[in-house]
Amino acid sequence: MYDYIKKVELAHSVFHGTGNYFRETFFNSVAGIFFCLSYF
Repeated sequence: MYDYIKKVELAHSVFHGTGNYFRETFFNSVAGIFFCLSYF
């Protein structure tokens, strides 16, 4: 699980680096959904 979180952080930093607002928003929503699913 820790590795997954690190991958999410890395991917987010990459997406954020592109400056593409749509990509960042899309990734955050997808990551949020997966986080909720894994949490419950």
